[in-house]
Amino acid sequence: MKRNGPGLASWLKAHPGWHVVAESAHRRAAWAAAWKIRHGERRGFEDGLWDAQAQNRDGRWVVIARRASKRRSIPGEGMDPLF
Repeated sequence: MKRNGPGLASWLKAHPGWHVVAESAHRRAAWAAAWKIRHGERRGFEDGLWDAQAQNRDGRWVVIARRASKRRSIPGEGMDPLF
């Protein structure tokens, strides 16, 4: 079963701990995917309650994620427009 977006976030909520959520072709892509999860830019992860890391496992780059114990501050959240 493929899990993505809100479905992946729901699955991670139901299964505590670190889990592989993506496999990337190279380090930069894995890092970018982990960054999007941590900063709430990936669909389903907008609430800021997630930790994610990029790891090299036997020459493959994977993204692992888990539900965080406390809410992260997301840059720009709650800011008023300048004009």
